[in-house]
Amino acid sequence: MKISTRRAGLALYSGSWVALGTLCLIFDEFLASYQPVPPSISRFPLADISAIVLVACGLGLMFDRTRKAAAVTLATDLILWIVVLQPAVIIQAPTIVFTWLPLSELGALLSGAIVVLSGTRLNLPSYLPNGQDTRIPQVLFAFCCFGFAASHFVYGPSTAAFIPDWIPERLFLAYFTGAGHLCAGLAILSGIQAKLAARLEAAMMSSFVVLVHVPSLFLAKLPFWASDHKTVWMALFIAMGLSGSAWLIVSSITRRSEVANVRHPAAEVA
Repeated sequence: MKISTRRAGLALYSGSWVALGTLCLIFDEFLASYQPVPPSISRFPLADISAIVLVACGLGLMFDRTRKAAAVTLATDLILWIVVLQPAVIIQAPTIVFTWLPLSELGALLSGAIVVLSGTRLNLPSYLPNGQDTRIPQVLFAFCCFGFAASHFVYGPSTAAFIPDWIPERLFLAYFTGAGHLCAGLAILSGIQAKLAARLEAAMMSSFVVLVHVPSLFLAKLPFWASDHKTVWMALFIAMGLSGSAWLIVSSITRRSEVANVRHPAAEVA
């Protein structure tokens, strides 16, 4: 049985939020660098409430009747993280590329929620006028790809260190995947071979899950970028969520030939 990109993307996306919310609930804390809540603010019960919301949104995305409400809630939550929490961190070190990476990741995750809301490729009603609802998350995701590319180029050696030792030419691959992010962003933004570029971007991001994050769970010692096993699990689920968003973006892009057939149905008969 063939699994469509939209269903696969939605499964990855919704499942990642359930997993991330569950981890936050277990450890009574906010979601890593995405929610940099000041220490002066009491973490309990705010962290638990936030975690419960994430779990509820993830579960809600799995079912037709609750998908709209879950997507609205999740998108609102992500926008609040971006607008309220991230600027304070960026202002402290605006010239450091790494400071902007959580913003790029949050933007990519937000684009997935907006695609679910748009519903054009998920058999849901459209909530934005003039058919522009799918273009909005595509543009947002494209700019996030530029952020991913910048981190690969600026932190090439560190990015290479994420790649397993058995894979050769790791530094080359770090820059090569950075170029892949850049090209994908340009293609999606311009609309030139956007569908192909989005597929390749989604496949590349999915490969990060399989080649980097899953093996990290079975290492004899923690990888250099993780302070504890919880961080390793969170990184895995975040990568899954980003992959899910990428596949949802793929499902939202309509080929020009498909658009032509919609506008000129008679062409199918000719």
